[in-house]
Amino acid sequence: MDDPVNARSDLKMAMNGVPPGTATILLAHSPGIFEEAVKAKIDMVFVGHTHGGQWWGVNGLAKFLPLESGLEYGEGFFQKGPTLMYVNRGIGTSFLPFRIGVKPEVTFFNFSGRETNRSDGGTISNSTSRVFFSGFSFSDLLDTFNVFPIVLYKAFHIDLNDLSNKIDQPDKTNLTGQEGGPNRSKTIFDFERPEELQKLNWECHKWMELTRKGTTSGKSALKVSLPPGQYPGLTFEKIPSDWSGARYFKMDVTNPEAQAVKFNLRIDDNRSGREYADRFDKTFILKPGLNSLVIPTADIRTNLYPRPLNLKKIDRFLVFIPSNPARRDLYIDHIRLE
Repeated sequence: MDDPVNARSDLKMAMNGVPPGTATILLAHSPGIFEEAVKAKIDMVFVGHTHGGQWWGVNGLAKFLPLESGLEYGEGFFQKGPTLMYVNRGIGTSFLPFRIGVKPEVTFFNFSGRETNRSDGGTISNSTSRVFFSGFSFSDLLDTFNVFPIVLYKAFHIDLNDLSNKIDQPDKTNLTGQEGGPNRSKTIFDFERPEELQKLNWECHKWMELTRKGTTSGKSALKVSLPPGQYPGLTFEKIPSDWSGARYFKMDVTNPEAQAVKFNLRIDDNRSGREYADRFDKTFILKPGLNSLVIPTADIRTNLYPRPLNLKKIDRFLVFIPSNPARRDLYIDHIRLE
């Protein structure tokens, strides 16, 4: 089922054609569906959405404060009558890019097929948890809690695995067409390796993957599926901060739809903050097919009281579709400075 938080769920439609007495398992995004599932006598409900509260104590506050409906079911098992629900903590984050006191989880359910009495919801037995540890470094810790800029990280952290993504093999010509000149093309993202996906912000309802479709450079491009909403988009993180040696910012975007799409690009420097006046925004109209977007770096100025952004301290850039009416796919490739 679709997300009940955005009122796009329809349990009646999902149950259409299910014979009475059939064992039922419901997959839904949010525990906000629980009461409706109980009335429909669903046997088992699997949901997520809450991230376990993401901060320790949030689930308790949901009992006393008017927080989002469904947060009272923060994580784990819940049962009403014969209906059993499991709320998974997941591995992602929302709004703030870290967790406090809420471990990520991936949960496996093994259905044994043994006969049980459906009136009591069956029998649940818990197996031993397993922890998969992929390594740890000081920079990982700083990344986890990097809510505000951490000067030590920005000054001294160099990831050798990231280096080839930030500075790709230069073109043989510079901006003037002369061979061997100093201003060579610098690739920011080219989406040739799965590791690049880790530099993009992930949120609920959004999907990203590498694909051959829409490729303009190398062997693959980024496919991003954006949900309907006011500003669904994608933030590009861990980018080269010094853009001062380039005259143009360029990227290739393929629109697979038959109609044009409004597409916004935003760039922030070290002074941008949250205010509209202190950042750069530009709107493009994506025609069907391939669109090569070009922004002269000299035109990268704040929206109001125009000041040039500090091209030596670019902090991030993001793209989004304003007032997106329906789920939409885009293919992005070869983001670069020239």
